[in-house]
Amino acid sequence: MAMIKKWLLTLIMAVALVFVSFTNTVHITFAEGKTATLAIIGESQKGVILCPKEVPIEDGETAYSLLQKVMGTKVTAENTKYGMYVKGIDGLMAGDISATSGWAYDVNDQAAMVGADSYKLESGDVVAFRFVVNWDNMSTEKLQQVLDKIGTCEKDPGTTKPEEQKPNGQKPEEQKPEEQKSDGQKPEEQKPEEQKPDGQKPEEQKPGEQKPGGQKPEEQKPGEQKPNELKEPIKNELLMKQLDQAIAKTSKKMMEDGIDSDWVAIALARSRNNIPVETKISYLQSLTQKVEKRVERFSATDIARTVLAVSAVNGNPTNVAGNNLVQKLYQSEKLNSVTGYTFALLALDTKKYEVPAGAKWNRAALVKEILNAEHTDGGWTYNVESSKEEASNIDVTGMVLSALAPYQKQPEVKQAVKKAVQYLSNKQLSTGGFEADGQENSNSVAQAIIGLAITGIDPTSETFTKNNVNAVQNLISYQLANGEFKWLPSDKEGSSMATEQALLALVQYKAFVNGKGSIYDWTNSSTEDDINSVEEPKEPVVDESNGIEKQEVIQKQEKQTNDENSRVVTKDNTVNNEKTAKNRQLPKTGASAWDTAMPVGMGLLCIASAYVLWRRKAA
Repeated sequence: MAMIKKWLLTLIMAVALVFVSFTNTVHITFAEGKTATLAIIGESQKGVILCPKEVPIEDGETAYSLLQKVMGTKVTAENTKYGMYVKGIDGLMAGDISATSGWAYDVNDQAAMVGADSYKLESGDVVAFRFVVNWDNMSTEKLQQVLDKIGTCEKDPGTTKPEEQKPNGQKPEEQKPEEQKSDGQKPEEQKPEEQKPDGQKPEEQKPGEQKPGGQKPEEQKPGEQKPNELKEPIKNELLMKQLDQAIAKTSKKMMEDGIDSDWVAIALARSRNNIPVETKISYLQSLTQKVEKRVERFSATDIARTVLAVSAVNGNPTNVAGNNLVQKLYQSEKLNSVTGYTFALLALDTKKYEVPAGAKWNRAALVKEILNAEHTDGGWTYNVESSKEEASNIDVTGMVLSALAPYQKQPEVKQAVKKAVQYLSNKQLSTGGFEADGQENSNSVAQAIIGLAITGIDPTSETFTKNNVNAVQNLISYQLANGEFKWLPSDKEGSSMATEQALLALVQYKAFVNGKGSIYDWTNSSTEDDINSVEEPKEPVVDESNGIEKQEVIQKQEKQTNDENSRVVTKDNTVNNEKTAKNRQLPKTGASAWDTAMPVGMGLLCIASAYVLWRRKAA
């Protein structure tokens, strides 16, 4: 009997150990079943190439290897010194739409700061490759927002490319050249950096332009306007009241949300908001970090936009992290698009920076290239190589007018501006607004208003009033109760890029009415509210009145940014990895030390207890 008990105990112990071991093994195996989700969105014609699809991943897998795994030979890439550059997906190649179009990717709705072949995936990551029409105006819309707008993907993430796409399915960036932004982002947009028509959000992209130093709008006016347009703009009291209310609401919303893009910085500064010095310093810090890490990869438009932003917050674009951005701009080998020429001219004129007469891109060279690219209908498009008979783009035409405004004394420029103004009047819709890619939107009317006002043309004049609705009234109609502006008339929610551009347009129109000139001309700082000069963000900013406090602010910020691995730069913001990590946590199915120890410990405890009881009984 004793022998039977011993054998029985041994058997129980063996079974228990095997069971515990087996349970733990299954647990770990399940934890290692990592997956990531991939989505691919093309331009307006391609639409959604791949709806969100969950794919198993292995340790060390990258965003690029995931793309290759799913798309195979449909991916065209090139190995560069910065890593693998994705040139095309499913036949849609970089440069197909414009000189500034191409592929960009983000992870968990945040722009990745490394090449796709360098980004190591974690379980749960959502990778989205998006085609950017204009790097200078990249859309900031989240993946789900874009998919909801297009409406061709089922909620279930395992589907492939949808069969059809609704007409308005284009993603914002594809339809909006300036929207996106920027970023430029024209992607920047963004571009990519500043991508555009697609969703460019205008973001970013707003080239406005300064008018020659104290010139009144009338003096800049091209010779084609009606007589009443040559006079002081008529102040419609009701419209001015609506204008002030719209500017106040949007400015308040932006101040609450904080400066998160170059165009927001410019818009808030020009709306005469008293932006705290610490806020400006913080934004300069983010711009400096961006320049330090990526300046060699900047497109010419990126550099120009950064010059505009640095100037807006009282920085010095000739010394950003040791880089003279103005010099890099006029020596650039990357200028090859109408938007590039336009932004460059705007940036150089921001504070009338000196440019060597023999520089590759001096002002005369930029003006010449812009004039050579004008289409027969009087407007411009992004691509300098497009046929002159091709239909022009409202957004680009508005931008170009902003840049050419200070040069209207030149006969060729005056004639080009005259044709462009007539083009805009001819293209204005019965609603008082404008459209791009067949869709009426706020970005197009905003760009038109900016270009006209800087040039000295009243966007509320008879020439730009249809059915008793002028361009400014049309733009204000896009504003929502919270101060944001929507992109399309049918949209229910606001768009950050549309809001940026709308505020710039409203502020520019108000400046026009008051004879203040261009919102992009910072040569006369006395027009601004009391704003102290901000030094190079890398060094302590000292003001005689409260230098100690400002220096402490800078030191704290530098301490936060010294560890390159502790922060991720997205657009023009710095985002703590702690926040990012929350979006990348592994599902709570993986094995932990505690999960493993618990069953083993319980098993051993049961075995020990059984053994003790058996010994006592045997005794």
